[in-house]
Amino acid sequence: LPSPQPSPSHRNPRQAVNVIGGHWTLEDCEIDSTKRTRASSAVIVRNSATLDLRRCGVRDCAHAVVLERNTSTVHAERCSFTNVKEAFQTRGGGTVELE
Repeated sequence: LPSPQPSPSHRNPRQAVNVIGGHWTLEDCEIDSTKRTRASSAVIVRNSATLDLRRCGVRDCAHAVVLERNTSTVHAERCSFTNVKEAFQTRGGGTVELE
């Protein structure tokens, strides 16, 4: 499967990674915003998508991870969330698992 793609800034500058469906894994990565183009949400998990974050750092954004639906799932293992207003935001439910 292809990896989730960063959102082109000319289309939606408010998110860095947009996971629309399927089961995705991000490992050993850093997701952050510059002050000029600070993303309001670093990662959006939509629909029935599942995202595994392993050893990732998310910083300098309003919301590190947003779950759009009650069928969205995120599992975060050994991750750090720095300089964020909210590490996780759910809009209509969803499942968040932290280790």
